[in-house]
Amino acid sequence: MKPGVYDIEHEKYLKMNGLSKSGLSNFSKSPEEYQYKRMHPVEQTKAMRNGTIIHTATLEPSRYREEYAVAPSVDRRTKVGKAKLQAFVEMNPGKEIIAQEEHDLAVNISAAVHNSKKAHEKLSNARIESSVFWNDPDYDFLCKARPDALDESTGTIIDLKTTNDATYNKARNTIMNLKYHWQAAFYLRGMRILEPGKYTNFMFVFVETTPPYYINNIVLSPDFITMAEIEISTLLGDYARCLESDIWPGPPDEITEMEPPEYYRRKFENNELPF
Repeated sequence: MKPGVYDIEHEKYLKMNGLSKSGLSNFSKSPEEYQYKRMHPVEQTKAMRNGTIIHTATLEPSRYREEYAVAPSVDRRTKVGKAKLQAFVEMNPGKEIIAQEEHDLAVNISAAVHNSKKAHEKLSNARIESSVFWNDPDYDFLCKARPDALDESTGTIIDLKTTNDATYNKARNTIMNLKYHWQAAFYLRGMRILEPGKYTNFMFVFVETTPPYYINNIVLSPDFITMAEIEISTLLGDYARCLESDIWPGPPDEITEMEPPEYYRRKFENNELPF
């Protein structure tokens, strides 16, 4: 794939070559993990399906209306119910049939996101669901990313994240645990290579999946991005060496002594026993 920004379907993007952020995360666990996950892509889970529905409703409402249909409420255990559902499917050829609760969640989250003035302004002017490919300038291998939105007017890459808790500390924990800061640095790196000087910010739109669908728009600080860049640059070098040698080792075969976490140690130091 030639470097550039393309409008291609998500399913096609997933099948195309290139190191992605998810691949980078797998590689950080071990090169063997990366190779296995690359060769054995996971089947779509319920959470992944819900995420796709929510993203489409929020970012591409017109496509959502074209591609999804809400199933009627019928008793699928009965012949009458099955017949009504089959008739509904036949009346909506090519559309994915979703449950009423899936639809309600998607439209409620979409409404909450667009009720946020800051999120709405950026998403309204953005290029949605682009597929981005670039050659790493240091090691010359293909990388790829799929930003939810590219807002050229403010130089911001936007990513929508659903979560149970979007408050500041919980969102920061989620970013660290799921390596979303790597995503921000990786995407910014790619766009900096393809379109120098155009994109300088990365904003997460965290939205909770239960009423009242609390929103938290978070831009990672320059220091946060710099630290993530240092981490991923090391991984990119290791990945290049594995590519060259075609050797993908597993995790170290060793015994590791585990220390108690700091919060647990502090409980004992403060005589706050856990029982």
